[in-house]
Amino acid sequence: MSRLATRSAVVWGCLALWSRPTAAQTAPSTDSTSTLTGVYTADQAKRGKVAYAGLCRSCHIPSTGDSFARLWGGRPVSDLFKYIMETMPDHNPGQISAADNADIVGYLLQVTGMPAGTRELSANVDSLKAIRIEMKRDASPPADAGRPRK
Repeated sequence: MSRLATRSAVVWGCLALWSRPTAAQTAPSTDSTSTLTGVYTADQAKRGKVAYAGLCRSCHIPSTGDSFARLWGGRPVSDLFKYIMETMPDHNPGQISAADNADIVGYLLQVTGMPAGTRELSANVDSLKAIRIEMKRDASPPADAGRPRK
């Protein structure tokens, strides 16, 4: 290969690297973890229930079912974590510690029917970006679901 061809190859290679999208510009990873794989522990959810009772229950009950799915389904867990961290409790936003917040998110996942796992949900918002909130699909109703009972 001539010197000109070598330089040309190097220049084109550099241009290809520079023109490649950065991590912030690329589409979200399709290999993210799902909340259906157990991303919190039962102990964490238990602590979250206690924290929720002390910090949240005075204003509202946990959002579950369809309302939770509409608000959070398909979004990263980091969105839910940040929302709670930045806006709750209503009378004093930002009061909840990151550790308590992770526990509360674990509790919310539990009451929404997500399975517990063996590793605790992190209190680091960046690590929660790769976890997608996915809802359990209900099993089809039993064959006699529409029939009146005798």
